[in-house]
Amino acid sequence: MSNNTYSIPLSIVVPTFRRNEQLLECILSIIRQKYLPKEIIIIDTCPKNTAQHISQRSNISPSAIRYISVPTKNVSEARNRGIYAANYNHIIFIDDDCIAGKEWLKSLYKSLYRFNSCVGRGIEHITPTVGFLVKVESYLTFSSYHSISDQISKRSHIQYIDSKCFLVNKHVLIQHNILFDTQFNATFEDMDLSFQLIRAKVPIRNIYSMKIVHNPENTFFRLIRKQWNKGKDFVLFEKKWKSAILSKYQFEKLLQNSAIKETVRTLKYKNQIVSRNFLKKILKRKSKLYLISFHSLLFVAWMCRFAGRYYMKLKLALL
Repeated sequence: MSNNTYSIPLSIVVPTFRRNEQLLECILSIIRQKYLPKEIIIIDTCPKNTAQHISQRSNISPSAIRYISVPTKNVSEARNRGIYAANYNHIIFIDDDCIAGKEWLKSLYKSLYRFNSCVGRGIEHITPTVGFLVKVESYLTFSSYHSISDQISKRSHIQYIDSKCFLVNKHVLIQHNILFDTQFNATFEDMDLSFQLIRAKVPIRNIYSMKIVHNPENTFFRLIRKQWNKGKDFVLFEKKWKSAILSKYQFEKLLQNSAIKETVRTLKYKNQIVSRNFLKKILKRKSKLYLISFHSLLFVAWMCRFAGRYYMKLKLALL
């Protein structure tokens, strides 16, 4: 460690699965910063332990990186293992396909001591050089986020964490018995954790200068699998947090208040405008073949999400 760097008493947890090159870029983006963590914990969920020698390739002291093998494809279980394994009270989570911004840990360090935050949420940016499939997924995520958050935040304004980039206090989690729910794998696990924190009255603070760049995989199989999982996990999420989501009757009764009704109408109109502009930006100056391919894939992805949703509903009905 050079004289120009500072060591921060916190742990960084990085779950990974068969992404050695992306994991290496992620680790390098962390160790190039002015403020460095005391430890980086790599949770390798691949049975072949492919990420075991990553510290040698990154030219970082092996003592600064802790490697833990967890033979499971469940990312929630991997993150929970990281919470238990962390030696320091403050834990940061980042995914292996993300790159930390230049001021990532510096802004975090200042926020820790200025606001004494228990939970801090960073900001995610999708890399601008994304492929065709990732653009489809971006639009799906963008449009569904508004509809889902509209349903869930009818009762109150809720601040969500992003599992790809957030800080949490280990003592707070243990005190309130809060962990990632392992029934959610790769989708809705961060929203579920947010609800657990809100129920325990733990404040969540936005740290806008804590930025990461997300470089998702550009494969058709990943897109379809993720939409299928989103459909299934949404049913489980809805079932678990039923008391936090207003029913149609309750919502209609709430809309009898003219002020609330006008506010909801305004929000829906704004969301439609924003979604439309986002779609225009994606499809700007594209050929007819591109437009047809985009909307066709969008339709297939939506069908996979609905299929996953009704599959889980049927499965729960038969249990």
